[in-house]
Amino acid sequence: MLIISAPFHLNERQVVRQTWLSYLVNNSRSLGPSNVRAFKDPTDAANDLVIHYWFVCGHYYDDESDIEGAVKNESNVYGDILRLEYTESYILLVHKTLSSLRFASKMDVRFVLKIDDDVYLHFPRMIWWLRTASLPDKLYGGYLLTKAKPIRNPLHKWHVSKQHYNKTYFPPYCNGPFYFMSRAVVLEVLEASFTEGSSFPLEDVFIGILAQKVGVKPIQLKDIGVYIQVRIPPKAWKNWKDSNLMKYYAVGHSLTREQMFGFHSRYRKLPFNVSFPPIEFTLQP
Repeated sequence: MLIISAPFHLNERQVVRQTWLSYLVNNSRSLGPSNVRAFKDPTDAANDLVIHYWFVCGHYYDDESDIEGAVKNESNVYGDILRLEYTESYILLVHKTLSSLRFASKMDVRFVLKIDDDVYLHFPRMIWWLRTASLPDKLYGGYLLTKAKPIRNPLHKWHVSKQHYNKTYFPPYCNGPFYFMSRAVVLEVLEASFTEGSSFPLEDVFIGILAQKVGVKPIQLKDIGVYIQVRIPPKAWKNWKDSNLMKYYAVGHSLTREQMFGFHSRYRKLPFNVSFPPIEFTLQP
């Protein structure tokens, strides 16, 4: 699990540790490093699943700042921070993502999960889904965006020039705050990235472009466990019915501290061994 963060997101990381990540830590045993855990397979109590998790961030622009010192101390205490050798910047998100995937690709794992530190994840429900769903060997799935057009306004945060991409629509891609990839897909995407370069401005779109290049079709998990929206209603954690919450194991993004703790309080009371709708493997042309 690559939990994407930033050096100055100390509070966000603490909220994650105190909410959804606490379920993993409290219901598993350490395999040496504190962030490598043996977790009981909910579908087979005799089987242990090995889970690695890392908070991924670069470096603050000022090496002498209090922020850099705080992150170093945090890393010493928790041992769960992956520091990438670059200065944190939005325009380098592609580099950050590829570097993170390259790190994960060296591990003997079946799946790699990329998740932002402002998304709530009901960990046991996700594991249950991964263990019971009929998944392709080459998995790339999340909240799929189709028919998305490049924004050509050079003043816009998500501007993409025709030099970077000259087609009318982006290929289908998974919204950046949360997506799965099987290790086989990670390896193919990384291989393709060497010929495509890493100067593309939007990391989630770029992953979709690479997936298309290697012939991997992304899978739509919208309402099949995943609900990724920019603006979740502030009191959704309180007002949603249990039947609505039960649809998802990943909710976000841009969740506030109150929302993260609120969803955690609700989800702790819900069963996790439930059936999700079947995956739809077809895509719009």
